[in-house]
Amino acid sequence: MFWRWFVWLLEAVKESGVFRRNKVSVDVKVRACVMYMAGLSCRGLTVTSGLIPVSHVVVHYWVKALKGPVQSYKPKIRRAIAVGETVLKLNGEPLYVWATIDVDSRRVLAVEASWQRSSMSAEHVLRRTLKTCLNKPLICVDREPWYGDALKSLGLK
Repeated sequence: MFWRWFVWLLEAVKESGVFRRNKVSVDVKVRACVMYMAGLSCRGLTVTSGLIPVSHVVVHYWVKALKGPVQSYKPKIRRAIAVGETVLKLNGEPLYVWATIDVDSRRVLAVEASWQRSSMSAEHVLRRTLKTCLNKPLICVDREPWYGDALKSLGLK
C-alpha cells in the first residue's frame, strides 16, 4: 500500500510542476515535505539527522512550494473523494501519510502526516478536505476502523 500512495503522490507533484528545478530528486523533496508535515523541523531534517543533503532553508522553500498548490483550490461541488494512508519508516519509527484526492479530476486536495494512525488523524485530514467542497461528497475509504468514527463525527457517508 505504501508504494501505491507514494508513487501516486510523486506523480501528482511531478504533474503539477511545483518544483521547477530538480537538482535534488522530486522523491527526496516530497519525503522531506512529508516529514516536515509530521512535525520535524527543517533544521532537524538536515543537520541532526542528515536525512536530506541540503540546507534547512532549501527544505523550507520546498515545503512552501508544495503547500501552495494543495491549499489554493477554490471550494466547489465534488461528487466523490478518495482517502488513503500509508506508512513510511523514519529511523525505525512509523510515519503515517494521509492523502485525499478528487475522484473525478484526480487532484490532490489535502496531504497530512502524523505519528499515529487514529480516527483523530483521519478526521483532521477529512476536515481539511471538506474546506475544498461546497457539498458533502461521497467519501471512498478502505475498511479500517479509524475511518468509521471520523466519518460519523463529520456527518459523512
